[in-house]
Amino acid sequence: MQKKQFSYPITPCPEESQQSHFTSHKNDKILEKRLFQKWIEVVGERIAEYARPLHFQDGILIIRVKNTHWMQELHYLKGRYTQQLNEELNSHIIREVRLEHGELPPLVSQPVEPSRPEWLSILLPQELINDIETKLAHLPENEIKESARRIMINHYKLTWMRQRHKRPRYQK
Repeated sequence: MQKKQFSYPITPCPEESQQSHFTSHKNDKILEKRLFQKWIEVVGERIAEYARPLHFQDGILIIRVKNTHWMQELHYLKGRYTQQLNEELNSHIIREVRLEHGELPPLVSQPVEPSRPEWLSILLPQELINDIETKLAHLPENEIKESARRIMINHYKLTWMRQRHKRPRYQK
């Protein structure tokens, strides 16, 4: 017995629909990130401890809630938070909010500016700077001399900081 083979005509998708699908997906990811960042501002830190956004797609925001008490509370407040989030994002992208119980995902926070190390702000005594200049006197004034000067100054600053914060070594 011979199996029947079905052949279906393959119709290519128009480029417009492929492009719009890609753009839509890309926009959803951008909106999702912005939405997650605005979450704490809108709901407050107390609620953010117990409920966090998990996923956003096609206008549906899924919120993961830590316990049933907060799930019930958010059920009554989700309309207000939907409106506030839409206002914060300047568009009405959230059409529906769904709540689900489970472990919370980590919070998406604003990027933190790296702090400058303390040792970089140390001012070296003038005698030490003069000593560095004497050691570098044989080099012509150019980028190499400037780089060597910067390296030596930072080395002395770091050494001074380490000596200031010296901890006693463990004895065996």
